[in-house]
Amino acid sequence: MRLSAAVPVAAVLLLGTAACTSENNGAAPATSSATATATAAPEASSTVPPAPQVRGVSTDERYAFRSPSGNIFCAIAAGNATCEITDSTFEQPAKPSDCDLDYGEMISVTGDARAEFPCHGDTVYVAGAPVLAYGERVGNDSVTCTSATTGLTCATSGGAHGFELSRAAYRVY
Repeated sequence: MRLSAAVPVAAVLLLGTAACTSENNGAAPATSSATATATAAPEASSTVPPAPQVRGVSTDERYAFRSPSGNIFCAIAAGNATCEITDSTFEQPAKPSDCDLDYGEMISVTGDARAEFPCHGDTVYVAGAPVLAYGERVGNDSVTCTSATTGLTCATSGGAHGFELSRAAYRVY
């Protein structure tokens, strides 16, 4: 096999090319070693990464966002957070008899009250709303929402009240 003769020829060509392209203004070419030096990959850290910072938004304005899947749209404003799911497989709560509008796909938490499904005729869907990536949080002085692969969670600043929402389930507290 002639492969062993090709290796020294390739090394000479490589070194010759390096010497010809050197910008040393006529000085003698620098010598080079044909051996490669491998650097070890940095060791993995065993420390737990810090919790993601909250992307702060003004309590004076409504801030709309969506989940990475595009299945959940939310809005936060002073004192509340509301999310709406477009496609769910969970059993929606029974619609109150006094609700003539939509019910069961939107959850809201406000102030110091338990989260609830509001009777509503509007939507929190906003075309082009920014994505709240998995692991990110957004909030103001009143509420914080967190995006995860398991769904979206929004809670009041004290954490006593809020909701979890995903395609398969919900929880209000």
